[in-house]
Amino acid sequence: MIKNRFTFSENQITAIHREGEYLWIAFLGTGGISYLYKVSKYNPNVRYFDLNIQADKITKITDNGSYIYLSLDDDDYIGMRLSKTSPLTSYFYYTKPVAITEEAISLVVGDYTFLLIPGSISGSDAKLLRFSKTSNSLLGTITLTGINNARAITIDDSNNLWVVTYTSPTTLVKIEDGTWNVTSEDIT
Repeated sequence: MIKNRFTFSENQITAIHREGEYLWIAFLGTGGISYLYKVSKYNPNVRYFDLNIQADKITKITDNGSYIYLSLDDDDYIGMRLSKTSPLTSYFYYTKPVAITEEAISLVVGDYTFLLIPGSISGSDAKLLRFSKTSNSLLGTITLTGINNARAITIDDSNNLWVVTYTSPTTLVKIEDGTWNVTSEDIT
């Protein structure tokens, strides 16, 4: 049974994230601008922030500490960090490296910000872009050799990264904190 239904004038929600008493909702925009709203989780028609994000699409939203992080589908930017309390003035974009031809489909934030590149185009390998949490500096790229069609990423309490693929059989990949050793196992 549906208790409440909320309708928006925008045409497509691309990502959503709950942060305490709030929801961050991303909408598909036009002309290289996507929309991000911070709304009440009790009544999503009550908006606290209405932001225009320079990106074709927001693919994932997460939070860590005082910040909201976005993975983006855009020609120029691959991610973004915004202040939860003052996102209009306190933000920066993560610039898309020239060698990256795919969008970031997911992200996690631990000691660093990791953006997941799926490796779907022409069978290229999936990649993790490791950025500083406090600036837009790219610190390195972790290539997941032989891994294609990565779909999602999570981080455990030891800062190890876990990536799952959208393949048959599916593959679960563990990337160990600090050493960035990659191990994988097919799951049938």
